[in-house]
Amino acid sequence: MPAAARTAPYLVILAVYAASRLVFAQAGVSFTYQQEITTYLQYLDVEQLRHHLLYSLFYLHSQPPLFNLLLGLSFKLFGDHWHTAMHFLFLLLGLVTNVALFRVMRLLGIGAIAALCVTCVYMISPSQILYENLLFYPYAVAALITIGAWCIAELACRRNRRWGHALAWTVAALCLLQGSFHPLLLALPFCAAGYVLGWRAAAKIISLPALLVLAWYAKNVALFDVYSGSSWMGMNWSRVAINSLFNSQREQLFEQTHDPLARIPAFLPPEKYQPFVALPPIGDIPVLSEAYKTGGAPNYNNALYILVSKRYAKLSWEAIRLFPDNYLHNVLVALCLAAAPSERYNYIGDNIHRIAGYADWYDMLVWLSPYPFLPARNSYGPAYIMGLTPLFLFPVGLMLCWLRCLQSGYWRTSPPRFWALLYMTALPLYSLVVHSLFEIAENNRFRFDWEPLLVAVIALALFQRRPGSPRENA
Repeated sequence: MPAAARTAPYLVILAVYAASRLVFAQAGVSFTYQQEITTYLQYLDVEQLRHHLLYSLFYLHSQPPLFNLLLGLSFKLFGDHWHTAMHFLFLLLGLVTNVALFRVMRLLGIGAIAALCVTCVYMISPSQILYENLLFYPYAVAALITIGAWCIAELACRRNRRWGHALAWTVAALCLLQGSFHPLLLALPFCAAGYVLGWRAAAKIISLPALLVLAWYAKNVALFDVYSGSSWMGMNWSRVAINSLFNSQREQLFEQTHDPLARIPAFLPPEKYQPFVALPPIGDIPVLSEAYKTGGAPNYNNALYILVSKRYAKLSWEAIRLFPDNYLHNVLVALCLAAAPSERYNYIGDNIHRIAGYADWYDMLVWLSPYPFLPARNSYGPAYIMGLTPLFLFPVGLMLCWLRCLQSGYWRTSPPRFWALLYMTALPLYSLVVHSLFEIAENNRFRFDWEPLLVAVIALALFQRRPGSPRENA
């Protein structure tokens, strides 16, 4: 294939990406950061990140460290222009995400024109535009997940250790970016590299990324007795298991546990819990001792929340035992919400209002959501705004892809298709299960994490070519 023909799709992607961002900027969409940096629960105090970055990260327990590290580095390297640097980083991540999506589809046997059209349709989705202009880590998570799919397909196709290293570090970055990604996910790059390159090579590839992730978890265990990437698991879980209980049910839960936290919700300011939680002395460590951050928002990395979250975890177990129907109902609601348009997230910011009409049409035509036609939209629950594309086309497409894989013996004849399909199955299912069991009200935001994989799977079901090898189609 001539060099011009190989590079043309990437030039088209670059041109469409640049032109679309200029159009949306003209429509009033801008990078929002001022409120997010001071009020979002996930971020440490700006002053601590600015002046005591490594010290603050060492005592971070509420979140994995990567995004706070990026914020701190942007403060130190770019000063008052830190937000411009972060916006540029997000734009770069967006471009790489779309290139990775195109490469995945080409490596798995989709023609260049079909892959390019699908990439461009997703590139201008309201969800990508809005999360790209929001100072929050879902955009980086989606980029890493898509890059991971690209890496695993290239690894199986080219049998090159560099792609194995890239895959391992990508999954490790996911574990250090969002607390719901468990270190056990590193088994996926290990198995893929082991199958393609041999188990000794796989062990060398995975060792350093795994060591870094496990070191962070070991630090959390040693300092805080927290066995996860985030100390908030109990509080998050309580929103599924406890928050929707009636007052009489809360009283019953209190009678069973004698814990006054059963009567109040999670994620309240620290003074609400201080009468009920005995906090041991922690010394002069601002990120653990300060009740409020510099901007006036509660400091949810306060050591108090470690004990509060553990109490809520025990209460959640008991609430599920007493009221299993309430928990199952909320898990179902969370699953339904994952099928709702991902930009209909409560904290997406004011940019949604600037492209509201466009978002309505896109959701209707691409995600097949009835949301634009509903009167009094905010009064409808997630079951009424689900899109048929993620609800039906994605699982049907996934089944068709696996049937084709099993019938054609792709695990022997086409490892890229097999391993990439395994990755594109495992990551969405993992996210759906974990976030539905332990989270509620934000599952459409978590759906955005793997939305590019959703697009790729549906494209594979519709456009994948049977003849030819992935290398020829790439």
